[in-house]
Amino acid sequence: MNDGEIEELLRSYDGPEPRPETRAAVMDAARGVKRRREPTATVEPVTLPPRRRKRRWPLAVAAAAVLLLAAGLCWKLAQPSPECLGRALENGMLAERCGSSTALAKGQPLLAGDRLSAPRGGLVELSDGSTVKLDSATELVIEEPAGKQRARLSLTAGRILVRASHLQGEFMVLGSAKVSVLGTVFGVAEDSGRTRVGVLRGRVALASAGSSLELTRGKSGNASATAAPSATADDPDVMLGWARVGKTFHDRPLSEVLDWIADSSSYRFEIDDVRRIERTVTVTVGDEPVRALIDRILAGCSIRYSIAARNVKIE
Repeated sequence: MNDGEIEELLRSYDGPEPRPETRAAVMDAARGVKRRREPTATVEPVTLPPRRRKRRWPLAVAAAAVLLLAAGLCWKLAQPSPECLGRALENGMLAERCGSSTALAKGQPLLAGDRLSAPRGGLVELSDGSTVKLDSATELVIEEPAGKQRARLSLTAGRILVRASHLQGEFMVLGSAKVSVLGTVFGVAEDSGRTRVGVLRGRVALASAGSSLELTRGKSGNASATAAPSATADDPDVMLGWARVGKTFHDRPLSEVLDWIADSSSYRFEIDDVRRIERTVTVTVGDEPVRALIDRILAGCSIRYSIAARNVKIE
């Protein structure tokens, strides 16, 4: 209220004319109210905090979110990640990870804990250089090795062919029984609580129920969780016929064909005179019995030979 407004207010007063000292006192009082109110009016917008708090609140939330995110990231980084234990060599396999199924492409890494299924079969390479061929309808878990192990596989169903490398450390296949590999080519089948093993090369130890049995080239055996391992009369070449891939050799050296047979079966060749096999042949090999295949090829080349204990001696 300015001086003009105060004068107007005094003139509108309906009563006797105030004395001069009264008028002066009213004027001073009105000016005093004006002086007291002005500072309050100018300070109010500065002292009221709501608007500043609204500006600070999103920043506080953002800061808290960043701290939580950083803490979560640090926790995640501190957790042990699954170890890469190999890679897929073919498309078509599935890996169950963290409760979900992942289709594996060729070259994709295999992680510890992967549960592999092979609807149409498959082939994987382990980190130690070994390869594992899976038959269709096979379920295989790639487990993280423990202690001195270099590979640890758990076969829950189906059949596999293992070509184990010769590195140091134990190579373990677990089914209803335990198979310890001693640098070899062998097959394992798991069916109805029984583990069957056939050896094409090297040696394996089959263990269960507190007993162990060593199997060598051309031998087979089986065991279960409650029955001790025992040797069987099963032909490992027949047992593992599913893993052989048919092939046609067209005008190829006979030595190349014999190498293929030796690599795919338990038969080995002893050649006194390499000149006897210095020739080319055209032949198709497949799932026929290995002994019949050897007879067909060598007899067709008019080569004299003898077979004893899966050793083929070319004379």
